[in-house]
Amino acid sequence: MASPKKAASLDETDLAVKPQSKVGESGEGADSGLEEVDHSFSGLSNGHGSTSERKGRRPSMDDKIVLPPARELEDFVERMLKRAEEEDAKVQDRGFDVQVAQALLERGMNTQAKAAFIADLVRDFDPNRDGHISRMEFRTSVRKLLNNSSSDASLIDELFYELDKDSSGALDVEEMKLAVKKLEQSMAITAKAETLVREKARNYHRRAEEAQVAATAIKEYELFQHVVDQGGKKSIGAEVGAQMRKKGLKASEIIKKDFGKTEFAIFASGVLQVNAVRADLDALFDTLDDDHSGQLDMAEMRAALKKLEDEAEQLKSEARATAQRNIELFRAAKSAYVTWLIAKGEDERVEAEKEEKEALKRQEELAVEAQARDALLKAQIKKKEAMAAEKAAFEAKVQLKRRSSTSSLKVMASPLK
Repeated sequence: MASPKKAASLDETDLAVKPQSKVGESGEGADSGLEEVDHSFSGLSNGHGSTSERKGRRPSMDDKIVLPPARELEDFVERMLKRAEEEDAKVQDRGFDVQVAQALLERGMNTQAKAAFIADLVRDFDPNRDGHISRMEFRTSVRKLLNNSSSDASLIDELFYELDKDSSGALDVEEMKLAVKKLEQSMAITAKAETLVREKARNYHRRAEEAQVAATAIKEYELFQHVVDQGGKKSIGAEVGAQMRKKGLKASEIIKKDFGKTEFAIFASGVLQVNAVRADLDALFDTLDDDHSGQLDMAEMRAALKKLEDEAEQLKSEARATAQRNIELFRAAKSAYVTWLIAKGEDERVEAEKEEKEALKRQEELAVEAQARDALLKAQIKKKEAMAAEKAAFEAKVQLKRRSSTSSLKVMASPLK
């Protein structure tokens, strides 16, 4: 079998399939006669249409596909599991305001009337009943709400200052209403974001599982290759037996008189053309010389013929079984790999559609923001123009009044002349 070639690195968005072996799906022998698979996924070949016409279609078992090393898919599995872990960590990393909102939710924020809930909350947060919740009262009450007396004071104070809209240093009932509303919104936004994060984590886990199935099947196929390699190696005895059967030799045609180790070695290497060193041929002779006389008689030669031919036939049978098992493992690995490719392609299609929708949504949001900015700018310009017109009108009135006053003074002063 040809030695594997390293495949390009697999990514969840880019897969390059490189030749790994020359094992196909038909023929006999340990690795001979099998169809060579040498087409990458980027140029699938099934005899129909050009590469450009086939581009983007789903792979199938009819395609010639080269299996990448199992290690490539195992690396892909590791990356997917790492990303899933990163997404799961995001769910655990909640902001402090969301922690407070969750505590309010557990207290019954969504189960009782909002006015009654806020009234109860204000009473709890305002122990001295002065109608205002100071920073220290807020800090103590939040720690009690969270059931955590060691909650970071800076986080609590930061939330307090954010809720103290008028910067008075205390929260009144109206600010507490706004606070509850804000915390509800933070909780809703976080819940939506966490749903998306959990979905992404599940998808990463699913993709890892799908890739692992293919990796396991390819790994089993890879591990079997040493059996395939060993199956192509015949023993000296099996080679001698195969050549004797091929030539149709009989014991009487081989043994004329003395037939010792030297004669056996000459016969095996010369007549049968078996490529073996003398030491191996001598060792084989010893296994056939039952009476250890140093000579093979007619009975021993007949027994040797049968033994060696049986050994050759057994090896041939094992080679066929090995080749068949190799084909079965290849087909199983190919099926798992094609299934994964299809699932991966579907994931990429869904992601591409999602990204396209998000891009369009963002464009729409940017357009709305731009319109809002334009409207605000126009309103500001209009307001400035109105203020300028109002100022001009006021100044005109002042000037008119001054001129009127001057004229009146002149009229009053004229009789004195």
